[in-house]
Amino acid sequence: MKVFYEKIKLVASRNQEGSFRVCSIGCGDGLVDNDILSALATEYPDRHVQYVGIDVSETYCQLAKDNLKPGRNVDISILNQNFLNFSSEAFDFVVAMHSLYYLPCPEDGVNKILSLMKDHG
Repeated sequence: MKVFYEKIKLVASRNQEGSFRVCSIGCGDGLVDNDILSALATEYPDRHVQYVGIDVSETYCQLAKDNLKPGRNVDISILNQNFLNFSSEAFDFVVAMHSLYYLPCPEDGVNKILSLMKDHG
């Protein structure tokens, strides 16, 4: 996970203005994402974080709502929908842990994820 957090810091350092927009595809119960949000809030306490968690399971969406803890500058939205509906360059970070292998065509999923990220993402 250390390499993962180093990547978060690198991307965050490229975004010098505004809020961080984070999308977690297949957010599951949200416990891993809590660590991501906590790292951003700790490293950048004056920056706002907008988090969107997506999961097709209603059960996991409810678990994420229960487990994710918004911080002082963190807004959380949990959606039960397909991530393919989002517009391009909408997020600074896109996380897809343990989710791509559920897609009918993982290559299309990777291409969509890449399109969701801003240039500095």
